[in-house]
Amino acid sequence: MLYTSPEGFVAGDLLRFRAVGSVQIQPVFGAWKGADGDPVDAPSLGGWPAPGVRQYAMLMRITDGQVRFESTGSVPDSRSIDGTMVHWRWYAAGADSGCLRVLTPPSDIEFMMNEPNIGDNSGHWAVTLRQWW
Repeated sequence: MLYTSPEGFVAGDLLRFRAVGSVQIQPVFGAWKGADGDPVDAPSLGGWPAPGVRQYAMLMRITDGQVRFESTGSVPDSRSIDGTMVHWRWYAAGADSGCLRVLTPPSDIEFMMNEPNIGDNSGHWAVTLRQWW
């Protein structure tokens, strides 16, 4: 999922993403996951997009610009460098991303589930953005 702000991102903006809903993984088994995923971290093997972050949690990343974590969200993720996101690296967004500050505007912010096989999933998370400028 790709998100581009209708108003655009501007240096100094504060952002907070929240997600509700659930995604069904392995439909045969009927496992439904909220945006915070499981309390178990994904292993480094097996194709997980973000090893060390909760399995099945909602992830976010930027491909350009600079965005800094100002506060922690609903899923812990200590993998940023001095609180700033590294381009193309997936971070935990969960059901509440916490407060993010735009330092240099990104073109957009991408979201995905921390799951190695998203092809058999169904359902969705509805993501909303609060943006202060």
